[in-house]
Amino acid sequence: MINGEKFKHLSDENRMEIQNGLNTGCTFKQIGRRIGKDPTTVSKEVKKHIEVRPAKDAQNTVLCETLIKAPFVCNGCKKVHYCKKERHVYVARKAHAEYKELLSDARTGIMVRDGILFRIAAIRSNSCLVMPGRMWTVLFSMSFLLPQAFLSVMPYLL
Repeated sequence: MINGEKFKHLSDENRMEIQNGLNTGCTFKQIGRRIGKDPTTVSKEVKKHIEVRPAKDAQNTVLCETLIKAPFVCNGCKKVHYCKKERHVYVARKAHAEYKELLSDARTGIMVRDGILFRIAAIRSNSCLVMPGRMWTVLFSMSFLLPQAFLSVMPYLL
């Protein structure tokens, strides 16, 4: 466990420890003990962030049999330097970057301000009903004329 603390999300250091463990041939259980997480968390992290590198031989479409079972990656394989099959690797820096991007995307959305709703109401006054209050309710009879970005938030406004 890093710093003796347990966090809900994996940190960059946790991911580096997972990569180092995979490189040395550790099991998910051993890696999980090292970082203070459940082995299932480690397994899911590795499966979610597998980087696929094409085979050196273009005609070689056979998947390596070691990728079918844990640890599902080539990181600790002794044949990695001369293997001509497709490679699946776990790269901690890339996994953390993907996680941060996903987290950022989940926290952003389309901002709809009151002024925008008033403008829409003014433009489409004959086909919309706007009821002010803490929550806005906008009903459009001709919603096909609105931009796609606004239509995607419509279910949340109604």
